[in-house]
Amino acid sequence: MKKCFFIVSILLSFSFIAMAQSTISQPGTGGGTTSYTLTIKSTPSNAVVYVDGNKVSGNSVSVTPGTHAITAQASGYTDFSASVNVRQNMTYSIVMTAAPAAVSQYTLTLRVSPSNATVYVDGNRISGNSVKVAAGAHIITARASGYNDFSASVNVQRNMTYSIVMTAAATAVSQYTLNLQISPSNAAVYVDGSRVSGTSIRLARGQHVITANAQGYADYSATINLQQNMTVPVSMVPLSYRLTVTANVSSALIYVDGTRISGNTVTVSSGIHTIRVEAAGYQDYTTQVEVTGNTTVPVILSAALHSITVNASNFRGAQVQIDGRQVGVTPYTSSFSPGTYTVSITAPGYETYSERITVNGSSRLEVFLQQTGYSTISFILPEGIAVGQGNTSSRDRVDIYVDGVQQTSGSFQIQSGTHTIRLLSGNFTIDQTIEVQSGKSYIIQPMLQVIVQ
Repeated sequence: MKKCFFIVSILLSFSFIAMAQSTISQPGTGGGTTSYTLTIKSTPSNAVVYVDGNKVSGNSVSVTPGTHAITAQASGYTDFSASVNVRQNMTYSIVMTAAPAAVSQYTLTLRVSPSNATVYVDGNRISGNSVKVAAGAHIITARASGYNDFSASVNVQRNMTYSIVMTAAATAVSQYTLNLQISPSNAAVYVDGSRVSGTSIRLARGQHVITANAQGYADYSATINLQQNMTVPVSMVPLSYRLTVTANVSSALIYVDGTRISGNTVTVSSGIHTIRVEAAGYQDYTTQVEVTGNTTVPVILSAALHSITVNASNFRGAQVQIDGRQVGVTPYTSSFSPGTYTVSITAPGYETYSERITVNGSSRLEVFLQQTGYSTISFILPEGIAVGQGNTSSRDRVDIYVDGVQQTSGSFQIQSGTHTIRLLSGNFTIDQTIEVQSGKSYIIQPMLQVIVQ
């Protein structure tokens, strides 16, 4: 006769895992992401379309739900930009507007007094009172019997009307006033070899030679025929030089006067220029340089700094050391170059905490200091089971005792040494003796095991 003996043993075991007290927390990640098809119809059809900055190949793209930026570019059209909220497969139409045609000429209308004056624009006699001219500066002259000749420079940047008011001729005029419009304003100007003080001079009728010089500009020279009071623009042309910027980072981006240059050399006019150099992982560099000839500017970029924040949640004012150097007290924040550092936190009556951290962005170290001679015990209980002294029934909770003293939570500190831990749940009582070392953390996870024999 066979007998079957079923012995059911419930074994409750403890696992002790020594671990670091605290680490830098990282945000969690969620589940999968739904995507939809966004179909784009563009006018013109050859437009280059971008979604969230990424060029679209074809006329459709797969995107996640939400708002997306759409831009488009096409030759002869104004750039297009819009945002679209995608909640399902959809079609979006882009209709671009033609860019306005560039204006190459403007209408210059002249009001002349006296009305019978003969008028010239850039030396060409005009018929009527208007003329088509290109954008820019033009010389207007006028002649009329009994009047002084008229001459002026006008800068045409749009359709405009200009008034010519001629003055009656005086008898036996031997001198006229020459007004000079000087650029740059610090140029030294000479008339017939004599330096001019100010911007005007009285001269005899006839031909005169005007010369000018200024640092960084090509010398200026012109001959005028002075037959009346007149104004002459003295516009000097800046000299050009090579400006070379050498950086200790080969991938650096170089900007001169706000414009990114290709390579590291650019041709600039003489004068003061602003240089800015950027590179990933390095601090931006900005300087100004006065160019009076071919110039090379060496740039040494410094590694970018990142913040390190250190805090002890249970002790304010704990001493903070980085690589053995005292730097401050908690809470502590400062900036450091990328690299690996040893961070130590000390406080009276607490264990010293040390950790190696690698800095390649902002870092935060949040710790809970262990009291001297104490260790942390943490229980991991099955889902739905709570620590005692609550409102739950006895079968849904576990009462935890250490050396006969009931604990109010599943995580607590005890002194180092030998301790008896008792778990009560319903009709079950489990006792376990453990040896706790100072300054360490322990995780206790009760496990239910069924053995059938």
